[in-house]
Amino acid sequence: MSDRRPIKCDLCGYEFKLISRMETRYYEYEPHKEECFYPDPKDPNPAHLVRNYICDKCYQKFGDIIRENLINQGELFVDNLGSRIELLQKEYEEKKKILELESERVRIITDKIKSFESVADFDKGLMDDIRKYQYNPFRDYYLESAYYVENERKYNKRKVISWIRYFHISDMTYPDNIAGNDIVSLTEFKLIYQNSRFKDLSISEYQRILDRIDSELKI
Repeated sequence: MSDRRPIKCDLCGYEFKLISRMETRYYEYEPHKEECFYPDPKDPNPAHLVRNYICDKCYQKFGDIIRENLINQGELFVDNLGSRIELLQKEYEEKKKILELESERVRIITDKIKSFESVADFDKGLMDDIRKYQYNPFRDYYLESAYYVENERKYNKRKVISWIRYFHISDMTYPDNIAGNDIVSLTEFKLIYQNSRFKDLSISEYQRILDRIDSELKI
C-alpha cells in the first residue's frame, strides 16, 4: 500500500520532488509495511515544514507573503461589503416569510383554541397542531396531562390503561384497534372489556369485574 500523491507548497503550489521510504503503519492495531513519500531534501527548492510544507523561495519571504495576504484579504472583505449585505437581506426576507407564515398558523390555532370551552374538547387535529409549533413551552409539559385530567373531571373519561388500573384488572389484552392511551368513557370501556382476552382470569372474577363496572355506570 502506498500513497504517491503530489506534495505542494501551501503558499505558491510548487510541486516538490519526492523520495520514499518504507515505514510501519498500524491499521486496527495490526502493523503494516507501507511506502511513504516525503519532499526530497535535494530538491533545488526544498521544503520547510511550517504547519504544512512551504517551499524555500516562499520561506525566505514568509513574513512578507503573510502580510500581503492579510492586506489582500482585508481589502477583499471591505470591497465585498455590498454583496454580504445583499446576502443578509435575502436571508432576512426568507426568514421573515417563514416567521410570518408560522405566525399566521399559530393565530389560526389560537382562534381554534378559543372556540373550545375546555381542553377536554380539543380534537386530534388541534392537539397535533399545538405540538407541531414551538411557540408555547407548556405544549409538551402540560398539554397531555391537562387533556387527560379535564376529560376525567368533565366527562368521566379515562385512558384505557387507567380504567384497567382502576378496576385492578390483570393480564388484559384489548382488541388491536384499541390503544392504551385512548380516552374512553366507562360505557366504551365496558365494551372493550367484553371484547378483550385474559390470562388466568376465572369466570367468576370476570363477572365480578363486569358487575362492578355496571354498578359504577348506575351511579
